[in-house]
Amino acid sequence: MINIPNLNLNGSNPYGGIELNKELLKAKRINYEEFRENLIKELKELKTPDGEFVFEYICKREEIYNSSKYFPDILFKLNE
Repeated sequence: MINIPNLNLNGSNPYGGIELNKELLKAKRINYEEFRENLIKELKELKTPDGEFVFEYICKREEIYNSSKYFPDILFKLNE
């Protein structure tokens, strides 16, 4: 588990995205879909020092948008 000391999200934009470097993953022979699924799984469990989950939601872009080429690979909303 990752511990993030003194995480202060007050006043920040709670929405964001993660764009994966597909070329680097390919060069390192890492399966993009497996990597993305594992990353989402790990990040879903991320908690603040107070024990609260960091993300309200985190998911693949296709779970939110039909036209996915204009959006990051992973989308999220931070808990406020």
